[in-house]
Amino acid sequence: MSDELTAELLSILGLRALAPLGGRQNRHWLVKSSSRSGAEEKVLRRWGPQPASSIEYERTLIVRIKAMGWPVAQLEEPVEFDGHLWSTSPVLPGDPKIVRDSSELRARGRLMAELHADTSGIKDLPQRPGWRRAEEILADQALDRILSETESTQPEEVRIVRWHLDRARLRIAGLNLADEPSIPIQGDFATWNLLFQNGQLTGLLDFELARNDNRVADFALAWRGTYDEVIEGYEEVFPLGPEQRLSVTPIWWAQLIESACQQMLQGTQDDG
Repeated sequence: MSDELTAELLSILGLRALAPLGGRQNRHWLVKSSSRSGAEEKVLRRWGPQPASSIEYERTLIVRIKAMGWPVAQLEEPVEFDGHLWSTSPVLPGDPKIVRDSSELRARGRLMAELHADTSGIKDLPQRPGWRRAEEILADQALDRILSETESTQPEEVRIVRWHLDRARLRIAGLNLADEPSIPIQGDFATWNLLFQNGQLTGLLDFELARNDNRVADFALAWRGTYDEVIEGYEEVFPLGPEQRLSVTPIWWAQLIESACQQMLQGTQDDG
């Protein structure tokens, strides 16, 4: 049993630990219910540091998407224990596809477009707390201040980030990105987050990066600057306009730039 899953926690939740499943900000374990009515395998999540309103955004979005017919795992109400919030969700069947050729990448792009067609109808879900749209990130002068403050101690890192920030801003200059509607995006529409069984989608996982943004922002971790076929498949369902095509790379860079600046700033604070 993992040291992070204490006997007291498992007893409170009525669970038995089976195996760690990993994760990034959120951590996951495969567990089994110890209920007399029947042992059921579940996924136990330890939520990463974030406001309760951010957790509620994710739980609400999953409920809405599930109601549209998408196979997602609904997260139970979080339980607080030992300074963390914990939730359980059902185990979804299936396995990720092994990408063998470009046709499977295009199929993933079409699937993303179909999800966006549904989530674009969600108009009443406020932005996830702590998140903002890509063009807002690129316009933030605080990034410039961070780069200036850390340049003396991390000159090479600052040079690389500043190069990308300057070119991203140049690329979107004159584009009306703020006029593009916000829709809830999944945030990591990657192969390992899509489960299939007998050729059918049986699981859409990991809404840790979900937020309201320009739909092009969902290409970031699905495209990764490499898998053009994902975008080609997307356009088979939802053709992109000229400005949307021009914005793909700078929007992808935006999250990377913000994350890099935060890490450099954190490094400076830790050294101090």
